[in-house]
Amino acid sequence: MSGLARRLAGELIRSGVRHAFGITGSGISYDLIACLEDSGVPFYPVAHEAAAALMAGACCRDGRLRAAAIGIKGPGLANFIPGILSNRYEGRPALTVSESYSSAAPAYYMHKRADHAALCGPAAKGYARLDRELRSVGLLAELAVQEAPGPVHLDISDEPEREPQIRTHPDGESGLPHREDGGRAFERILEAVERSRKPAVVLGSMAARRLGSIRWDRLGVPVLATAAAKGCIDERSAFFGGLVTGEAGKLSPERNILREADLIVGIGLRNTEVVRPIRAEAEIVIVDNAGHELSEGFQASAVAHPFDMEAAGEELARALSAKSWGEELLRRYWREVDRELFREAWLPALALRDVQERLHGKETILVSDTGLFCTIAETVWKARQPSEYCGSGNGRFMGTSVPTAIGLAVSHPEAAIVCLAGDGGIRPYWAELRLAAELRLKLFVLYMSDGGYGSIRRAAASRAGSGKPVEIAGSSWYRPMKAIGWEAVRVRSYREFRRALERADLDFPGPLFMEMAFDKTGYTSMTANLR
Repeated sequence: MSGLARRLAGELIRSGVRHAFGITGSGISYDLIACLEDSGVPFYPVAHEAAAALMAGACCRDGRLRAAAIGIKGPGLANFIPGILSNRYEGRPALTVSESYSSAAPAYYMHKRADHAALCGPAAKGYARLDRELRSVGLLAELAVQEAPGPVHLDISDEPEREPQIRTHPDGESGLPHREDGGRAFERILEAVERSRKPAVVLGSMAARRLGSIRWDRLGVPVLATAAAKGCIDERSAFFGGLVTGEAGKLSPERNILREADLIVGIGLRNTEVVRPIRAEAEIVIVDNAGHELSEGFQASAVAHPFDMEAAGEELARALSAKSWGEELLRRYWREVDRELFREAWLPALALRDVQERLHGKETILVSDTGLFCTIAETVWKARQPSEYCGSGNGRFMGTSVPTAIGLAVSHPEAAIVCLAGDGGIRPYWAELRLAAELRLKLFVLYMSDGGYGSIRRAAASRAGSGKPVEIAGSSWYRPMKAIGWEAVRVRSYREFRRALERADLDFPGPLFMEMAFDKTGYTSMTANLR
């Protein structure tokens, strides 16, 4: 093993890496993986590099660098890109590492002529080549966790650069925000809270990373969250107001809760965490610790960037605690939502409710892919804290739930991981499920099938065409799952589901797969009024 690989492994561990995923090459990446394993960092070989980046991102979902994905030059890095991009959307500071040619290597020597920096540019938050003193590792790790956190990439070769040079994404998110009026903006926000009679709070994911000690459920006013911030408030609380997405359906929190408020206080509320910025008759104010560009579009009357975010959050929570309203409004609202969710005898809402009840008392993390069932999951599954839910809340990136769930099962071996996938999302990384069987992970996959792309079918219902683009032939997977070592069952009614759930061994001697087939019509319409 090369001395460089051993030094690099030590530097990665000092930067926080505890798990590694990927596909090794025959050069320095092989030596690096061997050195990591010698130092107690396990390596998990995957079938596709994008899955490795997603698995590493799952380990870093709390905004801390904890994992790396390792691969080869050229095609290996190109395959990383979908996973890196998803990690960028979700603010997960995973590190990807690729073998590369030295910057001094002539072009005729490079049989895989890919410009790594150009490939990483739109997706990664930062990029660097390894330098002789390995300072680029620490610099990238530091950049990755700064608000807004995101993935970084390191190129390694046997001939490191003289000096570290970090390239950052040009959108400016990694820069320090401009401080406004020496704190005057925050004073204006406190004054707005004092004037208000019915303030409501909307939490972004920053609240989970920086303000986790605040009990938002005890404020006595409605507290909502973005999908990326699900669990920042205990969702069993009488004051939880639902998830804000910017899509204002008949039963959306925007239309039913926020329109009753006279002030909306955004805490870490960012335009990257909603489909479109909230537009409300009420005044909007925002407190955050990232650049101004992330609060654009909300038409906020004041945006504050306190130097001490924790102290500002505590002060704001005290000011809001002096108000009291909304408990009866929220009670009526959730009654209406439940009436909508459970109006039919066999749809995903019933299954998710029963699975959460069955797993009560166990440490459980729900991982959701994107699709109509994702909207249901975000509404039905009651997270008490951010660690109990992990989804593609920002990117809505189809196919991410399988590798994300495997990454969480590896990094949280004591937790029961429940993975939701649909007809489209089960397919891209199906081969990775063989790894879950080999490792005997505590993983429960709920495969929700209506035979096609349900959300696209709903959107295309009024358009001309054969309908074939939204249908998927051969959508049943439970027999192939058995063939690769999973316990698997198929259910087609609520009665069959209850019987299968009662029989399932949720102490998880190995992974479980439950295929649930639903009626197309009911499935397609189940979220029509929610968003």
